[in-house]
Amino acid sequence: MQDFRVARNKESFKQTAPISTSLHDVKAKIANQAQAAAAKAIKQKANLVADRTTPFTFGQVKEAWSAFALSMKKKGTSPLISILLEDGPARMEGNNVIVNLSNSVQGQHLNEIKPRLLKFIRDDLRNDLIDIKPEIVEEANQEISSKRLYTQQEKFSFLAEKYPVLNDLRSKLGLDIDG
Repeated sequence: MQDFRVARNKESFKQTAPISTSLHDVKAKIANQAQAAAAKAIKQKANLVADRTTPFTFGQVKEAWSAFALSMKKKGTSPLISILLEDGPARMEGNNVIVNLSNSVQGQHLNEIKPRLLKFIRDDLRNDLIDIKPEIVEEANQEISSKRLYTQQEKFSFLAEKYPVLNDLRSKLGLDIDG
């Protein structure tokens, strides 16, 4: 027990600054600490942004998008999400990746996976400024809704206009369209 007392007596104690009991001094000290913490946070955020602003091309975004879509397919996610991801981004405006959607349901599905998709693309391209902006394209909806397809012939004609190979395939296989 004596060894402990001897060691404690030999230990030099640090002198502390006197503690002020003035409310004004305490408020000033707290304000200084808050300013220092805010300045430190701003500096850290600036370093983070400076660290992850690597330039990128639209082609790189498409590659990262495709890699994410492939990983989602392997995980067996909803087919609707997979279809949405297969379309890919339409264009870029600055750091914004524009995705064309045909309806608001696709927008809801995109919003479900947007955080994971953004994290994947930002990490892959090492750029935290990338964002995804959905746009609902009305032209495709108006074209389909103005022309309702009821018969087999109308459906085939519509698809043959989009995919001319269907006519060759139909003739090679000798298929008839039931009307």
